[in-house]
This record gives sequence, C-alpha cells and structure tokens, in this order.
Amino acid sequence: MEERVKVLEMVRDGKVTPQEAQELLSLLENREQAPQRMLENFVDLHDDDQLPARNLKITSLSEKDGKPRKTSFNLPLGMLRFINGLFPGSTVIGVNSKYLDRDQLMDMIHKGEKGVIYREETEKGGVIIELI
Repeated sequence: MEERVKVLEMVRDGKVTPQEAQELLSLLENREQAPQRMLENFVDLHDDDQLPARNLKITSLSEKDGKPRKTSFNLPLGMLRFINGLFPGSTVIGVNSKYLDRDQLMDMIHKGEKGVIYREETEKGGVIIELI
C-alpha cells in the first residue's frame, strides 16, 4: 500500500506522468509477473531520499564552416539504472566503435562518482562523456 501512495505522490509532484504511474501501478498489482529489480529501480529513480539527480553528460565537439561547435546533452543516471535493471548484462554503451565497460560504469553510478569517463578528441572534433 505504501508503494501505491508513493506512486501517487510522484504524480502529484510532477515526477512521473499519469501514464507512467498507471504502468507502475500495474506492475505493483502483478508483482509475480514483474521483475522486482525493475520495480525497485523505477521507484529509486524518483525517490526524494536519494542523492540529487545526476546525469551522464555527452558532449560532441565538431567544426562547421571553420568554426568550432560544441553540443551537449544530459542523460539522467536514473534512466541508465532503470534500463540496466530491465536488461541486466545486455546493455551495451558504444562510442565511435569503442565500447565502455558497462559494469564499471554502473559501479561508478552507484558509488556516486563524478568525472570524465571517456574522452576522444581530434583536430576535427570529438566526444566527451562524463558523470556530473
């Protein structure tokens, strides 16, 4: 019952959409059919008692018309944890035909570590991936 209230509070606080809440409530009602780890990761993703939201920041460096360009976007770490819970052991993170060590990355996320985890820069551009 406490979990259902928590889901409703997440909707009230705008942390999840009503549709996401409906899916989660459905998982709660059918626990035998839903992997428990998936459910825990989803709730952890929106738990106020957790550390402040963190992100995997991906920055693309390029050049256009002779001018350097930098584009960045953040991917919430909670989303990575959720996906990893859905497909444990099968999530692959690749950058420019190089693969990051998923287990090492998930360890860093769970420990709350920050910093650059991948950097590749050339004269024409590059990619920087960091935990922030």
